[in-house]
Amino acid sequence: ASFLKDVEIKAGTVPVYANVTASPVATGKEKDLLVEQIYSPVKWTQTIQNMIKDGFDTFVEIGPGSVLKGLIKKIDREVTVYNVDSVAALDSLDIL
Repeated sequence: ASFLKDVEIKAGTVPVYANVTASPVATGKEKDLLVEQIYSPVKWTQTIQNMIKDGFDTFVEIGPGSVLKGLIKKIDREVTVYNVDSVAALDSLDIL
């Protein structure tokens, strides 16, 4: 964790969910959670469920493939999931 001591992490404008707690990251806990992510299991299902419970209903997977889109749809078929695998796909996405 010493490599993060001089790194400044600024507060975001949207919640960031930690995959080790499945919850939004509290201000001041970012560095601890970054380190914990290295050796802890990912709470994928719980994270997505909590995001949906907190009102998120649209997700964007960025990168080639659509594995995460499929995993999210298995958790809740009612949410909308977009896949962005190119600059053209990003340009055509009008939800941002």
